[in-house]
Amino acid sequence: MKSGQDGSGNQSRPPSTMLPPASEMESYTFKTGGDEEVLLSFPVSASPTPVVFSAAERAVVSGVLAGKTDAEIARDRGSSSRSVAKLVRALCSKLRVSDRDELARYLERDPARLSFGGLRGSLSLGTLGRD
Repeated sequence: MKSGQDGSGNQSRPPSTMLPPASEMESYTFKTGGDEEVLLSFPVSASPTPVVFSAAERAVVSGVLAGKTDAEIARDRGSSSRSVAKLVRALCSKLRVSDRDELARYLERDPARLSFGGLRGSLSLGTLGRD
């Protein structure tokens, strides 16, 4: 099957979100084993990397989103208010926000970037890891 054709012989086009305009692409042609191959090169915009939280961070995130104080989160976790305050500061640093209020707004605004699982990674052919 020729490149750009679907099984019926009709020209198929990838969705416009898959490839940039032709003016932003470079192509390289080379031969391997008698076949002519084409390599396309184009800039890829960086997609946000999901933020992965530890179990302790998840508990604090849940508390912050529920509007709880450090003391209330600490009581729920069985830890000290000081530990919770340190975790809140660490979360602010991790998410590059300045304070607890901005942390709450960020968490509410951009939940797609948040991963409450384990490892995440990617390869050109799929996704590795646990969600």
